[in-house]
Amino acid sequence: MLNSVDSLLAEVNGNPALISDSAWTTRMNAALTLLRRTSASVGELDVPAESEAIQTQLETAAASYIQAAQALSGAVQAADAAQLVEADALVSAATANLTAAESAIITAQGQ
Repeated sequence: MLNSVDSLLAEVNGNPALISDSAWTTRMNAALTLLRRTSASVGELDVPAESEAIQTQLETAAASYIQAAQALSGAVQAADAAQLVEADALVSAATANLTAAESAIITAQGQ
């Protein structure tokens, strides 16, 4: 799902005219819907007490992805390349949050 968003962002960064292409917009909207659904489901997980800190990090990453998806959706609807750049930065921030959560999981597995 994130690979789809990243791939679509790479496409439009290489060819900004795609932001107004209906096929590209349809693919991006589908990828964003999946990203939102997946991110929302993270908060529904029931985790053991010893994993709550990691769950909080995962929820932070998920919330960041939802924010990025909203920004991307707005940029696509407005066909605004500048908004798309801002949304891409939010995707990068969300990915950094997810990487931090993954690192915490790896550390916890080594305990």
